[in-house]
This record gives sequence, C-alpha cells and structure tokens, in this order.
Amino acid sequence: MNRYIGRSQNKHFILFLLFVGYLVDYLDRMVMSVAVVSIKEEFNLDAAAVGAILSSFFLSYAIMQIPGGWLTDKLGSRKVLIWSIIVWSVFTVFTGFAWSLISLLVIRFLFGLGQGGYPSASQKGIADYYPRDERPKASAYLMSSNYFGMALAPLVAAPMILFMGWRNMFYVIGLLGILLTIAFWVYFKPKESTASNKTLKENSVPLKELLANSGLWKITVMWFAAGIVNWGLSSWIPSYLMEARGMDLLSMGFYAALPGLSTGVAMLFSGWLLDRFFNNLEKYYAAFGMLMSGIFLYLSLHCGSNGIFESLYDL
Repeated sequence: MNRYIGRSQNKHFILFLLFVGYLVDYLDRMVMSVAVVSIKEEFNLDAAAVGAILSSFFLSYAIMQIPGGWLTDKLGSRKVLIWSIIVWSVFTVFTGFAWSLISLLVIRFLFGLGQGGYPSASQKGIADYYPRDERPKASAYLMSSNYFGMALAPLVAAPMILFMGWRNMFYVIGLLGILLTIAFWVYFKPKESTASNKTLKENSVPLKELLANSGLWKITVMWFAAGIVNWGLSSWIPSYLMEARGMDLLSMGFYAALPGLSTGVAMLFSGWLLDRFFNNLEKYYAAFGMLMSGIFLYLSLHCGSNGIFESLYDL
C-alpha cells in the first residue's frame, strides 16, 4: 500500500542503529573535552588556545548543517550517513597524530565537517522508515541519544586516557567508526519512492518565505542561547572539575557525565509530559526548564565545597 509495508519489522532496529550512531557521534566529539586537559599540558597551551581547539569543531559543524540537509535531499540518507561516519572516524584517528596547535585546529575543523551531515541524514532516515504519525516519538527517542552520548564520553575517556594515553584513546574510538560503517552499509537500505520525492517537492518552502518567518527566528535565538550554556558546560566542565575543583581524572569522568545522563532521561519523558500537561503551553515548559538550568548552574559554580557541588550536580 505504501513504502513502509514490508519494513515495519525492521524499523525499530533502524532506530536503534541510528541511536547507536548518535552515541558514537557524541562520544567522538565530546572526548576532546576530557582529552584537552592532557593535550594542554603536553603542548603547553593556554586557555585561549584550548578554547580555539574546542570551537574549531563547533564552527565547521555549524557551517555544515544546511549543506548537510541539502546533500541528504539530493543523495539520500544512506549515502550521507555512511560518508559522514567515515569522515568523522578518520579525523578522530588523525586527532591522535596531532603534533601542534595548528594541526589540532585543522583536524578538528575537518572532523566537524564530517559530523555535520549526520543530524539531517538521521532525521531523513526516520522519515524513510517511519510513517508520519510515528516520526515525532521516534525522533524523541533518537534525540535522547545526544545526551546519553554526552554522558558516555567522560565515563569512557577518563579511564582510557589514564591507562593508555590520550593519543591511543583517539585511535581506539576512531576505529569504532569502521564497525558502525559496516552496520549501516549492511542494514540501512531505505527504499526511496517517486511519491515521497514528489511530496517533498510539493511541501518545500521557498527560502525567502522561510527567512521572513518571525517564529523561526525566535526559535533560532532560543536555541542559540541554550546552545551556549549546553555546549559551554559540556566542553569546559572536565577542565573546570580538574583544575578548579581539584578532582582526579576518574572522579571527574563520573561527575562530568551526570548532566548528560539526567538530560537524556528527561528527554525520554518530555514528549509524554508535553502531550499530557503542556498542550499548547510548550513555551512555558521550555522557559521553566531554562530557568531551572540557570539556577542550578549558578549554584554549582558558587558552592563552597566539592561535596555540595556534587550534590547539586546530582540534581
């Protein structure tokens, strides 16, 4: 009857595969926040140089978002997903070969270009396998992987750096991309249909009309501000915990994982809460969440001891 018949049995496996892909995606990008403490010492870098290393990824990642969506529409989700994984995995391995600040900046920039294609392709992958009425829930499950990956990174990176060094850690984590590429090559084979492409063209919105939408700009500003807090926290918290709070590497790995873990769990329940209690009141739900994040971030940074800090972080 439609392009989903015959694939209902494997769509949940595809969602799981996309979920694992995002876990590896976030693992590869976030381990730098942990490794940069050791890199800073080895290359004798100051805080500004460390910030440049971290920002080089986000710059290229942001630049690649729109081209990534365009490529996904043109080439299909399968090709973009596979090539994205290959490129970011190669440059994850190359990170272990870095010999200077400049080499790290270039490698991380190219790494970000590789990862920039995965978000749009993964969402297109959901559309390729799930009917329209099931996509919001599937997308919610998929997006929770972002924060679980953020939590996984310090838990994995800290002991690996301690026992094998930061260079070997990047080699090993980069090789995960080979297994992930094989899995997508074998199992991820969506069947594009002429009808779906026709629907895509009919539902497309002109760029001029899109840019004139005030609601779009409001959401963009909101996400921009939230991104400063979220990515600023996740990128700098390992350095902060070790340098300002005096935690050892393993302790830091545990406490740095808590925000991602709690946010991932919250993401799983947010869809249900919004449908049940905040229908047409979504902006209040978002505003309350941002307010609470700001309050606890302030308390965490101004508490007097690690014990209190750790208790606040658990919240």
